[in-house]
Amino acid sequence: MAHVVLLYHIIWRTKKSEKTINPIFERELYAYINGFCTEKQCRLFRIGGMEDHIHLLVSIRPDISISEFMQVLKSQTSHFHQNTHSLKVGEVAMPHSATAIEIKRSYGNTL
Repeated sequence: MAHVVLLYHIIWRTKKSEKTINPIFERELYAYINGFCTEKQCRLFRIGGMEDHIHLLVSIRPDISISEFMQVLKSQTSHFHQNTHSLKVGEVAMPHSATAIEIKRSYGNTL
């Protein structure tokens, strides 16, 4: 049986690119997203961003579509913060190879 790893670089933007992710909310949001990935048996390799967007480097199980993953994540994250920070998926996802991850790690590049 083949071993399949689907790795995605997902860019998650705030609604209207507003700068609503302050440092306190950022920590809470990152922890929540990490817990979400763990619950879905997906692996979050890196997370980072700015006040108006987040980058995720995540391995999603083959039986979960990226659209389903993001739809549920968006919904749950929105409820998590009681709709005070309206987040919108940027609809950008780029597959990465394991080699690309190692190169980024070796250069200390954060996503």
